Amino acid sequence: MEPIFLGFDTSNYTTSFAALDGKGRLIFDLREILPVPLGEVGLRQRDVVFLHLRHLNRMVKEGLSQINRKDIQGIGVAIKPRPLEESYMPSFLAGEVVAHTLSLALKLPLTKTSHQEGHLAAALWSLDQDFDKFLAVHFSGGTSEVVKVEKNQAGYNIELLGKTLDISAGQLVDRIGVLLGLPFPAGKSLEELAQRAKGELTVPTTFIKGNWHFSGAETYLKRKLQEVPPYEIARAVEDVIARTLFKIIEYYHQENLPVVLMGGVMANNYIKKSLEERLRKRKVNVELFFAKAFYTTDNAVGVAEISRIRRIF
Repeated sequence: MEPIFLGFDTSNYTTSFAALDGKGRLIFDLREILPVPLGEVGLRQRDVVFLHLRHLNRMVKEGLSQINRKDIQGIGVAIKPRPLEESYMPSFLAGEVVAHTLSLALKLPLTKTSHQEGHLAAALWSLDQDFDKFLAVHFSGGTSEVVKVEKNQAGYNIELLGKTLDISAGQLVDRIGVLLGLPFPAGKSLEELAQRAKGELTVPTTFIKGNWHFSGAETYLKRKLQEVPPYEIARAVEDVIARTLFKIIEYYHQENLPVVLMGGVMANNYIKKSLEERLRKRKVNVELFFAKAFYTTDNAVGVAEISRIRRIF
């Protein structure tokens, strides 16, 4: 039988539990989005931890029922948002406690990683790619960064190149989306709403010396809520993100270095197509790799993959 590797990720948005076999083939991918009351833009961390533990109680039973426990060779868990010493968020404690307890009970090695590294691994896994060095653009609810990545035996060396200086792209989507009456997280609903738009509203972008802002776009759009149809507001959110992405890639792209785009915001089809069109028109010679849509959003597949890589290689 093939060895099995488990992964846990408990982000601010989603409880995730996944398993891969020794060849990296998916066995199961269990996820549950945390319920947020309509009109709210998130949950208190204590409520997030409680919901994760409740979800994991069911998920672990469901996942383990699909495999032979004797075949499990390693367990991975995201314990913080980024691979930085100061990076911390209480939500990840839920996954860490469950994964640590399971590793002790089964006497298995526990691989601790970060949410961002899990996104990187899931993106490459979904693309069936294995770059030694690449640029990664991570646009999600909690992060908007461009990083330079090099693979190593333990996972990844990640060098921060540029970032948002205020709110993330995902926060812009969610905050404006909730004001439009959409559920949180608002990404999917906002994309659907924007399909009616003609693109009548353009929001200024702010990009300075390799970093950027989205709070100005948020303020601008709030002022337009009573003047512009909701679908045009939704399209303007997508458009300002796409134009900011263009500026990021134009500024940072390096010859022969692929660019991997990941995070929940990158599941948006308009943003992807708009970015590709702008790069083509401006003749920016860069190879883009968008993680498959289902694996741009929060998941534990990448965490399981990191556990597999560290154990096998």
